[in-house]
Amino acid sequence: MSPAAPVDESTIAAVLLERYGVTATRFELLSGGLDTAAWTYQVTEDRVLRLTRGPVAPRTFALPFALHAAGVNAVVAPLPDRDGALSVDGEGLTWALYPYVDGLDGYRGRLTDTLWRDLGRVLHAIHTANIPDDVRDLLPVDAADAAAYDKIAEVDAVRAEPFAARWRRHRDTARAMLAQMHALSGAMKADPRPRVVCHGDLHPGNVLVGSDGLRLVDWDCVLLAVPERDLIFAPSALLEGYGPIEVDRPALRYYRCERVLQDVLEEARRASYDAIEAERWLRHFFRPGGEADDAIAGPE
Repeated sequence: MSPAAPVDESTIAAVLLERYGVTATRFELLSGGLDTAAWTYQVTEDRVLRLTRGPVAPRTFALPFALHAAGVNAVVAPLPDRDGALSVDGEGLTWALYPYVDGLDGYRGRLTDTLWRDLGRVLHAIHTANIPDDVRDLLPVDAADAAAYDKIAEVDAVRAEPFAARWRRHRDTARAMLAQMHALSGAMKADPRPRVVCHGDLHPGNVLVGSDGLRLVDWDCVLLAVPERDLIFAPSALLEGYGPIEVDRPALRYYRCERVLQDVLEEARRASYDAIEAERWLRHFFRPGGEADDAIAGPE
């Protein structure tokens, strides 16, 4: 988990009351994922506050708000403040208030075939949603820029143990994934298919499963891309729910490799203050039959 946010409870309470008219009744730091610069607090029975260090692109809030307004109810959208703003800046942080979802993420709560099919239907709704042009214009277009991941070589400079030792065991595999991305990037850029609205960071940790179904959270990586961008964790049940689609296998391989390298870079940053947790995640990515093996082997 990330360390506590660099702001005290009295400041959180004051901002919530002033900007949202919400009286905080608790300050529970919820368990986080891989993002080492973001914190989520449950502040009332039915509200959570997301704090992110530094500025956050407006699309992170505008897109889920537009999708929810378009009827994609599984999308967890930010709640406007008293002035209608979807986020607030202060204390060197970006603040956003969301409904609390009472459920487990997809790693801790079992995603049954029924839920995978539901997720497929939700993804199809997102990919085909009619969102306002001014929101769509905020979204970057995926550049399939493999060169952006050449910085994976910089992880060699991380000395914190036990992360560094674990990295030395797996860096050749990471380099092989980078080589695959470079080999595939040309075809990715030339793909003539229209780009669709994508969540961009879809994995079980961003799927919350409650008694009333599933919800999608964490919209920091939204973009326009080919559908495979959201299908890297796609069992057959998800594709059944999604509907007819001819999956481009090389694109799926590219995005699986990219996903692992993104996570490695994030854990290298985490190692500066929690090398034990960073090593645990690195071991998870490169476990036999895990994400790295899937990326190297390619989709079946």
